[in-house]
Order: sequence, then C-alpha cells, then structure tokens
Amino acid sequence: MATDYIAERFESFGLLPASNGSYFQDVPVVGMKPEPGDLVMRGRSDLTLK
Repeated sequence: MATDYIAERFESFGLLPASNGSYFQDVPVVGMKPEPGDLVMRGRSDLTLK
C-alpha cells in the first residue's frame, strides 16, 4: 500500500517515471543472515538490549 501511495503522489506532482516506465527500481537482495546477540544503542548513554 505504501509503494502505491508514493507512486500516486509522484504522478500527482507531475513527476515522470525514471526507470523502465516505473517509479520503482528492482534491487536484488543476495542474502542476509542475522547473527544472534545483544543490540547496543549508542548515544549520550549506551543502552544494551538483550
């Protein structure tokens, strides 16, 4: 639904599709393997989520 909304908004602004007549570009994903572990959020003070 989100991508359809974005394409409709682009079209309503008068923007022309840039890639093969589409507002979208195919991006192949080779793979992804998450590793288990803690999530550390760094900022003024670090926060570790287990």
